[in-house]
Amino acid sequence: PFAEPYQRSADEFQQHASQVAALWGRRLLQSRTVFLAGSDVLVLPPDDVKAYLTAIGTVFPIAPTTEKRSRDRASELGEVSPRFDGVHAFLDEFTDGWPARAAWSEFAVLGLTRVSIGITSGDPKIRALYFQEWTDDDLLAMFSDLKAAGIGASLLTLVGAGGLEHSRSHVSRTAALITALDLGPGDFVFLLDENERRDP
Repeated sequence: PFAEPYQRSADEFQQHASQVAALWGRRLLQSRTVFLAGSDVLVLPPDDVKAYLTAIGTVFPIAPTTEKRSRDRASELGEVSPRFDGVHAFLDEFTDGWPARAAWSEFAVLGLTRVSIGITSGDPKIRALYFQEWTDDDLLAMFSDLKAAGIGASLLTLVGAGGLEHSRSHVSRTAALITALDLGPGDFVFLLDENERRDP
């Protein structure tokens, strides 16, 4: 049976991060990104998110771009320690609100470099079939705040969402919604097969 939803305290999360680091050991040297899992983690109270990002930065040091050359040079000299490019997180439901622009900026300072946004469809009726209740205007506003903080974005949308009967609307409205977003260099659009997430 599934466990009941549970949110770790800051101390518990710090301990969890340390345990993950211990489990990975020297394999951490092969990694460049920390993924903060949970589709709702970014809509928790901002202080909670900042506590998680602070714990991540303590256990998995985030290296600004200017430090990467020094890190690479150190590895040539045999002085190797893990350094990470940043933290990624996922967000797909923000009907009840999303971080304020100032909070996104604070998250960025603490190492959040990319948010993957689940956009099932640009058609609100199809989104509702997948329990996404946010509006196009919600997405545009949230995305604007995210980009103002200098955070990269990945958009994940479902090819085939809504089935054949909704295909024309799904394709045209999804393309229009994604095109309306202020995508920049380094942002990604992923097309996922809807059949891969459906229970056979």
